[in-house]
Order: sequence, then structure tokens, then C-alpha cells
Amino acid sequence: MRYFAKDENIKKLIHANRVVIMQFGNNSCAPCAAVMAKLEAWRKKHSEVPMYYIPVEEFPNLSAQHGIFSIPAVCLYIDGKCALKIVGYFSLEEFLKKTERYLSIMQNQ
Repeated sequence: MRYFAKDENIKKLIHANRVVIMQFGNNSCAPCAAVMAKLEAWRKKHSEVPMYYIPVEEFPNLSAQHGIFSIPAVCLYIDGKCALKIVGYFSLEEFLKKTERYLSIMQNQ
């Protein structure tokens, strides 16, 4: 997972890739670190999916623009649109199962 940089444009990243996962979190948040570790493990099987970590303390306006008011939060963008968003207390496994279904459908098109 790559940390989002101050000079990057989130809209360009979302539109430049067919599928992107963005995690919004805080560097001092234990659940955020656990989610990141699970996403990193999942990515080993799905290296084609770019992933970015956006620390909300560094990007509060960007987080708010994407409707993130609680953390941890994970968003799946497909073809430039948010297809799936989970926030707060959630099942990451369910999110990843749904993501894999989307990827499977996209591969069969």
C-alpha cells in the first residue's frame, strides 16, 4: 500500500486506474493499522489493484470531500466512481469478498 503524497491528485489516481482501493486512517489508530495489514496481505494475491493510504490528519479536507468523517474507512473505486465504502466498525472480509466479485465480473466482460 502506498501512502498518498501531498503532490498527488486523488481524482487523477481514481480515474487513471480502472480499480483503486483507498484507505483513510490515522497513523495513531490501532484498528487502522490492522486494516492496513489485512489489505496488504490481500494485495499479495491481487497486485493489479493499486492501494493508497490517506492519513486523515494530513488531509482533513480531502477526507471530508470523500465523505469520510470516521475511521478506519476503506473505499473501492471502479471506473472513477465509489462502488463500495465501509466506515468505522465493519467486516473487512466481507468488503474483500465483494471486491473480488467485482473483479471477477470485470474480467469476464
